[in-house]
Amino acid sequence: MKEVHKLLTKPSLVNENASLKEVVERITEDPKTRAVYVVDSEKKLKGIIVLKAVLKSAFLESIPEPYLSFSSLMSVKPKIKEARDMMVPPIYVKEKNTIKEAFILMMQNDLEEIPVVDDDLRVIGDLNMLELLKLWMQKLGE
Repeated sequence: MKEVHKLLTKPSLVNENASLKEVVERITEDPKTRAVYVVDSEKKLKGIIVLKAVLKSAFLESIPEPYLSFSSLMSVKPKIKEARDMMVPPIYVKEKNTIKEAFILMMQNDLEEIPVVDDDLRVIGDLNMLELLKLWMQKLGE
């Protein structure tokens, strides 16, 4: 992943007790962000919350789908309270993994971005599909 190291972006992190509001704040800080990574007190990766899960937790679990409307969405009080309730087990790559391995994991798991971790599972960066496209464009120009 050394060739991609310069393409890593700053990851969006929350702790396991983060509220839905905190998760939403983190995921909306950067328009390219499509996932938030849940970490423990030692900053070790515990789970992933993708944008679709946030939307589902905030809206679809509170209102039956046939009754959804924009006005009903704006009045929803979500049932989900904490990050740990929305997260899924982490899928990640390490610095030693190749771009190809990262791309395959992302495609197999329908992820638009994936955390890059060190040997202690601490999140050191975020690799997203846009960064992979940038790399591909650079390679085409060579």
